Amino acid sequence: MKYVLFLLLTFYMQASFGQDSIYVKLVGKEKLIADRFVGIDNLQNSYYIKSQTLYKEGQQESYQFKTLGLGEITSVDVINPLKILVFFKETNSIILLDNKLNEITRINFNHITNFKTISYAATAINPKLWIYNTDNTQLELIDYKNLSNTIAPLPIKDEVIGLTGNYNYCWLLSPKKIIKYDRYGKMLATTPHNGFEKIHNNNNKLIAKKEEKLYIQEIANARFIPINGLENTCKDFYFTHENLYIYDGNFLYTYQLTPN
Repeated sequence: MKYVLFLLLTFYMQASFGQDSIYVKLVGKEKLIADRFVGIDNLQNSYYIKSQTLYKEGQQESYQFKTLGLGEITSVDVINPLKILVFFKETNSIILLDNKLNEITRINFNHITNFKTISYAATAINPKLWIYNTDNTQLELIDYKNLSNTIAPLPIKDEVIGLTGNYNYCWLLSPKKIIKYDRYGKMLATTPHNGFEKIHNNNNKLIAKKEEKLYIQEIANARFIPINGLENTCKDFYFTHENLYIYDGNFLYTYQLTPN
């Protein structure tokens, strides 16, 4: 009887508090000369930026995209490989590309009636985009075909230093907390943190970076736990299909997440 109670207590504690850490196993390493590593799409194509040119490398084909007059590429979102989002903060512009990196749509927010100053952008459910509007300090979900707002939650009081999104949700990173929204504009959760610099999501899981350390959020209790077993410095990272990609400036490492 005492043994049964002990097992029940152990199970309860594990369910309540979760793991203390998660480990990774190195499964791949390849040379990559790039200024920035962007990510891997669901067809296993890799994307990176070099000399202000976006490259897409696949097993069979490779493509590149470069445009003049828009400044430095701020961010690239490859969650939808048929509509790749390229954001240029300097010129307040977004370009959507097809799977061969041909331009589909160009949005210059300086030229629209309701002027917006954009500091972050991400892909949402088609034909919509997540944007953070610095002018009114609001997260907005816009239809890029007619540039109409579909949601605009209340202004955000905190400074926003990062954004990640998918078809249904968006997360804003501030210096002290992470705020999660759904596509209807409802704030779902606020998670405090201590010093995260960047966040990235895949399948509603969040990976966060603090200095050279990465953390993953447990869905059950929303806390972040450290990822152990990384053998290299982290310049850029990307997480998809339980694979964690780390770029250290010379090599791209592929890790698989394994439970402790």
